[in-house]
Amino acid sequence: MVWTQAQTAKWYNNEMGLTNQARAHLMADDGAGYSSVQDLGELDQEYWEKVVEQIRHPPAGQNGIGISAESESRILASIYLIRYYLMTGRSPEPANMHWAIGSEFQKAYKELVRRRDADPGDPPKLTKHTDMLRWMDNFDSFLTTVVGNRLCPLSYVIRDSADVKQEAPPALATNKPYSTEHSSVEAEMVALANHSAFEFGPDNHRVFDFVDTATQGTEYQTAIKLYRKKKDGRGAFMALKRQYAGKDTYARRYAEGEKMIAIQWKGTGHYPMSKHVQRHRIGFGIIETCAPHMSGCVPTATLRVRRLLDSIVTSDPSLHAAITLIEQDDVEGGMRNDFEKAATALQRADPVNKRLSSDNSKRNLSGVDGADIGLAVILKQGRGPKTGVHLRWHPPKEFKALQKPERDELQAWRKKYPKVAERSIPKW
Repeated sequence: MVWTQAQTAKWYNNEMGLTNQARAHLMADDGAGYSSVQDLGELDQEYWEKVVEQIRHPPAGQNGIGISAESESRILASIYLIRYYLMTGRSPEPANMHWAIGSEFQKAYKELVRRRDADPGDPPKLTKHTDMLRWMDNFDSFLTTVVGNRLCPLSYVIRDSADVKQEAPPALATNKPYSTEHSSVEAEMVALANHSAFEFGPDNHRVFDFVDTATQGTEYQTAIKLYRKKKDGRGAFMALKRQYAGKDTYARRYAEGEKMIAIQWKGTGHYPMSKHVQRHRIGFGIIETCAPHMSGCVPTATLRVRRLLDSIVTSDPSLHAAITLIEQDDVEGGMRNDFEKAATALQRADPVNKRLSSDNSKRNLSGVDGADIGLAVILKQGRGPKTGVHLRWHPPKEFKALQKPERDELQAWRKKYPKVAERSIPKW
């Protein structure tokens, strides 16, 4: 869509907060020359700061024009919002460039800049004792936390398909710079950022460095040798995937995931519901990871709950009552359609946990044993006290969907209680 001069002027004045004088100068051909909003996408932070400096402090003999710090900040965020839209196949239009959306993007932009400039640490190491599929999941999650020069998480480099579908991207959520399908700016970029832009090259090279570091001193170096000269990170990762994680491997692991969620829980002995729920999480995580690489299907949220309920064999009245409540709560967002809500209800009614608690056996309802001293004190039903994030292993897709504060709290928990966190990771 081509912006009219009136729409552009209104955007500069109302959304960016510029005075008429500053707006006229930015739009004038003999001024800054940005009469098209989309042209702002050609700038970066350094160039924009120079433009602002020239407007405020022009050469001798010319009068400076005031631009507030707020307007400067808004336009900077909008510059990267425009670049983000173009990167993900969208066009910046009056409907998606108002400040209600811009302010949401600004929050994500500031966090992405911080992570771009931060030291990401070392990638997960791949050794002869490491399961390849598990390493690939961990490596993908690691790249999700690393931001490249185009302010995009580097996991976009190794997504399954290099090409982006040609049809229009999904519609944006109300007053959000991302769709409901992808649920965040980061996930939107990982799914839709193209691989043809110039900026892909440096990102791809950096991914190769990470793959090279992860495989240093192992037999896997042979598989990536062909990609060393061009520093082709995507090519190196895909070579490892083809050679060591073929369809047969994914099919076998998919079957293992199905086997895990088919195991019955009978409420006997010392095996609490929390562990059974965690087994389902891990099993579904395996299925979710493997399904795209074969003909398997990823269960819907409703089916996940159904499979969990079908695996429970019990005569306990409290647990039966909880199951009935779950089955009756069949509204959007209800327990029958939300695995975590259903799991919480089942764990509260768990007769095994009640019996163990009465024997002063401290258990952690997240599905991870409270092996570390003090763990039970800081956990409340297995959730982080700040954000409520589940303190457990999350499949890659689920981890990417977490908000930044949730990922931070989860990673802090993993660092503080590494042994407990390790026990929540699937051994597959």
